[in-house]
Amino acid sequence: MNKNKYFVIFVLTLILTISFILRISQNNVIDLSTDEGQFSLGMHFTHPFLAISSIYFFQKLLGFNLAILRAFSAILGTLSVLLVYLIGLKIKGDYFGLLFAFLFALIPSHILLSRTIYLDITQLFSWLLVIYFFILIEKKSHYKNLLLFSLFGAVLLSLFIKTQGVLLLVPLYIYGMIKYRRKIIFLEQYWVLFFATIPYFFYLFSHPEILAAIDVYREYSTGMGGLGEKIIIFFNQTLNLDFPYVLLAFLGFLLMIIERKYPFWLLLFLFFAIYIISAFTTSFYYYPYLALGYAFSCAYLITKFRNMLGFYIIILILVFFTLNSFYPFLPFVSAKNIRNYYLHESRFWNNSGKEINSLIQDTEYVIVDGKVGQHVRWYLNKIVLSPKAIYHPSQNLLNKIKYTIVLYPPENILPETVNIIKNSELVYRRENIEIYKNNFTK
Repeated sequence: MNKNKYFVIFVLTLILTISFILRISQNNVIDLSTDEGQFSLGMHFTHPFLAISSIYFFQKLLGFNLAILRAFSAILGTLSVLLVYLIGLKIKGDYFGLLFAFLFALIPSHILLSRTIYLDITQLFSWLLVIYFFILIEKKSHYKNLLLFSLFGAVLLSLFIKTQGVLLLVPLYIYGMIKYRRKIIFLEQYWVLFFATIPYFFYLFSHPEILAAIDVYREYSTGMGGLGEKIIIFFNQTLNLDFPYVLLAFLGFLLMIIERKYPFWLLLFLFFAIYIISAFTTSFYYYPYLALGYAFSCAYLITKFRNMLGFYIIILILVFFTLNSFYPFLPFVSAKNIRNYYLHESRFWNNSGKEINSLIQDTEYVIVDGKVGQHVRWYLNKIVLSPKAIYHPSQNLLNKIKYTIVLYPPENILPETVNIIKNSELVYRRENIEIYKNNFTK
């Protein structure tokens, strides 16, 4: 191994270390959201089983701890940086791959979501696997049969992580139709993509609850307004988080349009297809998908700098921007948005979970009512019942239910709960939670 390879390994290791530190730090500051609670409990029925089962197994293996739970995303987010390097290596060599990976590792939107347990970081990791094997086949690498098998496996992995995994195949087929035209029907990689979707659609149509949940989620997430309006809103929000990367990416895309360099069409379609898909919702969950396009375009532009001073100035500006976003010392918009995210999200369960669990430790079951999210089940470490579950209870069950937990606002509380707590003893009150010791256990 020559000195250059040692240098590349050293720099890549440094990039991956920085990437992991940025993604693992502060990941246990705020409470789990309802969706995160569902994912962590393996209870989310909108998506296939693979990612959710993996998250649950990860906890069983290492412990039900918030920092450990969200470390799942931090690890996959860091491995995504490694895949970005490998993709850049195959496209333009070591130098470009390192720069591509470094910029991807620094993009604030990807760091922010890597500190949660939302499935989008896992989904992007699987998409990068698909893109990597796809590019290897396009570059006519050796061991084609092994690569085709690997591509098939990567696509299956992607499809069974999130229902949206199938969307990546659309720009890949568009790219193939533009580049190969009618010859696309003779290319094995596109048949691999097609056959990999068959188990996915069989699974999807054999689980009607997923289709029903998709329809509900589509109406909830897309909201009102036309596509143009959503694209503008989405662009403003990503601009607020990733401003210098968006600006440099725009200039880089203009340069790629002028030069028409490989894999211009592939990355262009991937980026804009993902952008349009993401624009249907203003949720920040979808921002990391754009990080791939931003980082690639920025790296492409920066490698064109002939003046090394300009190169170092741009890199220092980007590093400063990212560090300031998460550890602010200047009031940039990105820092303000991320700070507001951490300030406005709940920290109640992180601060009070141990105290509440200590209070109810002598019971096997609890009744929970009010503004209840699935994350509450994760924090309580008890078997959680709805008040309706004890409408005709056995005495044996009643003996196991010593407490009723009410989460406000009170308008969400069921009449059954009102009857239970009417003659019960209030033993705990804090912020928007009350805990009653049930009379029927005395």
